[in-house]
Amino acid sequence: MDATDTLIASFSNLSLPAPPAVSPTHQPRFTFFPTLPAELRHKIYSFALPPLGPQAALTLDAKILISDSRFGLYLLFLHPVPRAQSLSPPPPKLLTAPTRAISLLALCQESRAYYLERFSICLPLGPGVYGRLHISPLERLFIKNLRDLTDKHAFQDAMSNDYRLQDWAPKIEKMVIDIGCFAVARSAWESEESVAWEMLGKWLVKCTSLRNVQVVMWDGFAGEWG
Repeated sequence: MDATDTLIASFSNLSLPAPPAVSPTHQPRFTFFPTLPAELRHKIYSFALPPLGPQAALTLDAKILISDSRFGLYLLFLHPVPRAQSLSPPPPKLLTAPTRAISLLALCQESRAYYLERFSICLPLGPGVYGRLHISPLERLFIKNLRDLTDKHAFQDAMSNDYRLQDWAPKIEKMVIDIGCFAVARSAWESEESVAWEMLGKWLVKCTSLRNVQVVMWDGFAGEWG
């Protein structure tokens, strides 16, 4: 037996301590993240962001909180539902939805700034759910009850009298609208339906950054303007 065999054979007599058990509350940690180049840190942040494909849409209901000539028109939003390909809403997921990647808002100042730069439009939530929802200009905003809003006198007063809108409205670039918002019978041009249709037009004009509108019909896209 040569020296190498003798050394290998001696390993069988070694008594090595078992590796320490990892407690569920003490998971391995990567402590070198702050020392990585900023470009690499940003790349890692990007993997946590929600997917924003060409059909990414966010379905919300809106509620009028205030419609006043001095204060303006103030809307609150309910039940954000992130969706990628279909306009069929899954069960509502609020601020805890992981697909909104809101953990980046609380991780550190850098990750928060990275997130807010890409999700720069801020929508107020409520009632019953307090907070703000940050959305990306790449997302298509679908206010599902927009047709009902245009029927309300408070909304019509705001549009007719040029009330001030919230900061988010002029920042919206893409919107999904139910085809029912455009459906007005020929005999209804002098009725309340025609008023609602006119208010929709005024609303779209006030969304000064709007560059793309998709019309949804029976849970699918019927057409697109942009």
